[in-house]
Amino acid sequence: MAEAKSFIRASHDRVRVLSSLSDAETNTKLKQVVKPNSFPKTLKKVGLLLMLSPDPLTDIPGVVLLGAWQVMKKKDPASVESVFDETRTIIEEFRLLR
Repeated sequence: MAEAKSFIRASHDRVRVLSSLSDAETNTKLKQVVKPNSFPKTLKKVGLLLMLSPDPLTDIPGVVLLGAWQVMKKKDPASVESVFDETRTIIEEFRLLR
């Protein structure tokens, strides 16, 4: 429960800071720190677009890109959100061990 309250408080603080920033470039860079761009997600999006296109020849590269996404997503850099989620999972597992 305390973790959820802390996360909510941090989220409110982040919204307050973002709303007070007037520089669009600074705002964009702050968003990239919180949730960085991910090459595997780009592979997934392009692969799905290729598979959904009506041309049957694009299905093969689409499948290859989706396969590359599966391999690359394990090497995706940690974001603030993923670190928070993993920490919450570990704390919950420790509680269950007691």
